[in-house]
Parts: sequence; structure tokens; C-alpha cells
Amino acid sequence: MIRRGMKIYFRDPIGVLTSMLTVIIIIVLYAVFLGNNLTKAIEADTAGIEKIDLFVKAWVLAGIITVMPVTLSMGIFSIKIDDDLTGTTKGLMVAPISRFKIVLSYLMTALIITISFTVLAFIIGYFYLAQLGLKIVSWEIVVPILGVIVVNAFCSIAMMFFVISFIKSRTSYS
Repeated sequence: MIRRGMKIYFRDPIGVLTSMLTVIIIIVLYAVFLGNNLTKAIEADTAGIEKIDLFVKAWVLAGIITVMPVTLSMGIFSIKIDDDLTGTTKGLMVAPISRFKIVLSYLMTALIITISFTVLAFIIGYFYLAQLGLKIVSWEIVVPILGVIVVNAFCSIAMMFFVISFIKSRTSYS
């Protein structure tokens, strides 16, 4: 069931892209409009501190990593909405699979994809900041960050699953 959910999610590249849309918007807004303004505003308040631009980029990366699990889980749970609308869920209910396993498969699919994408974004951002001159931090700092990413993914998935449990149409979801 988890493999089924992953295949359905990755089969639709537009769906994957739209679940990442908020993250893409944040990156574009930062790169085009907000980057220099935010850096200048913080430099004005913190005169004499070096590498403020690096701090701002790390701050934006933290925001992206915080928002990603919410938007990803929303996109992933469109599978459940589609299954409900097409009657696939009713078909799964008569199969020799318990309701608990069906619900768990939706949650585990969302958890695997969300954690994978978010950790990938963290790694890319980490190496990007390292290229810009960020001091490489030790595993003693990276491991708790990865733990926070996992907890954030759990919370986002639980919140989004609760929300979509009340949605009965595709138009309400979009």
C-alpha cells in the first residue's frame, strides 16, 4: 500500500511540482525581491557584525525547511482525496486489509516522502551555505536538526490528515 501511494504521487510530476509550489515561491521572492532588502535592514540594526547575508540565507533556509512538510503533505494527501472520490477507498475496505493498515499506509507514504524531500532540501541548503563560507558544523548539531525535521514532518502530516478527513470534494481541497 505504501508503494502504491508513492507510485501514484511520483507518477504525476505536476502534482509533485504543485506540492513544492510554496517553497518555490519563497525562494523566488527571496532571490528577486526580499534578499537585499532583508540583508540591508538587518545590517542597519546590527552594525559591525560580519556575514549578515549568510545569516539571512540560513534564516530563509530554516523557513523553507519549516514550510516544506506542510505543503508536501498537502500534496501527498491528494491521493487520499482522489481515492475517496473515485471509490478506490471503498474497494480497499472490502479487501483483506484492515482500515488501520489503509490509513497507516497513507500516513507512512506521506512521512517517507516528506522526510526524504525535507532532508534533501536541508542537505542542499547546508552545502550551499558551506560554499558561501558557513563554518561546517559538527554532527552534534546536525543530528538534532534532523530530529526536528522528523518531528516537524510528523506534526505536519498529522495536522494535514486531520484537515483532509473533513474534505469530501476535490474543489474543496484545492
